Amino acid sequence: FLFWSTYRRWFEATGDPAKRDVLIEAGRTTASRSRPAGRYMPSFRRPDSLFIDIMMNIHMALYAAQQTGDQDMARKAVDHCLTTRRYLVRGDGSASHEGMFDLRSGAFLKQTTQQGYSDDGSWARGQAWALYGFGTVYRFTGDRRFLDTAVAAADFYREKTGDRLVPPN
Repeated sequence: FLFWSTYRRWFEATGDPAKRDVLIEAGRTTASRSRPAGRYMPSFRRPDSLFIDIMMNIHMALYAAQQTGDQDMARKAVDHCLTTRRYLVRGDGSASHEGMFDLRSGAFLKQTTQQGYSDDGSWARGQAWALYGFGTVYRFTGDRRFLDTAVAAADFYREKTGDRLVPPN
């Protein structure tokens, strides 16, 4: 959450390559957490845990990959997004907060939550992270699946919120 909104603007304002290097290192660090079994980057909580929150930072790895030409880093980031899309974003566009995976096989086990009301609920902040994250990843990749996921997340939010301006979840 820190690097994109600060160092990117700082780099753009100054052109100082040291600021760009910080962004690249942040992206490399993000990608270095990738788990081949399951094809995701785990949450800070546990290695078998995938949070929707990570969609707010995953573009750092895509930025770093674009800047360095590191295709493996880009693949790890895209794999993570596809895994998140498959297991945390439901058919109605709602987003689960957390998914749990078997550490050995990488098999998806279940949706859970650490901060939402229930495991099968939608968490307002996580919903916003899905919308922003998938939209941002679309800008980096041009992969229409990510745009479609962001639109589905937005549609779910709009449908459930209506004219209230405050989501009911």
